Amino acid sequence: MVAEHANPLPAHRGEPACPASLHVCALSRQLAKRGHRVTVYVRRSDPDQPDGRTRMARGVSVAYLDAGPARPLSEDEHAEHTGAFGTALAAVLDEDVPDVLHAIGWTSGLAALHAQAHSEKDQSGTPIVQTFHSLNASEQRSGLPDRPDRARMETILAARADHVLVNSTDQQGSWPACACPATT
Repeated sequence: MVAEHANPLPAHRGEPACPASLHVCALSRQLAKRGHRVTVYVRRSDPDQPDGRTRMARGVSVAYLDAGPARPLSEDEHAEHTGAFGTALAAVLDEDVPDVLHAIGWTSGLAALHAQAHSEKDQSGTPIVQTFHSLNASEQRSGLPDRPDRARMETILAARADHVLVNSTDQQGSWPACACPATT
């Protein structure tokens, strides 16, 4: 699972966490309960976070990747370090090619595509599942700002991912029929 900005460990420990981190925590634990081995790749946001993988729960580990400063980033700063995160992800995936890459959020999706393109061992093209927590098109209907670069990236991700998961019928209706290969 690629969750650049959503570290599930605080949520797992019962500490305050953002909604995306809660989602990643619950999803990764449920996948592990069903027999899957899950590694959640997140951006190192604190210099004290460990190298390598940290066990979160049975069948779930978290791996911190260096990409940008080791501090929390604002939403606008995440995209600036997505390329570096994708490069770091490609390096670790060369050591352990997964069965599937599940990207949570649009910057994580960009990182997954970057990693897939730059992986030396993943010549077969690991399938990418893209989950959007929100879409700029949906946000605009709610009165939030238009972010044309993000909207363009979301469209590209939807077209290039093997599967797309959305969280509402509003999000599902935000895509042209030809943009998503498989929307669930």
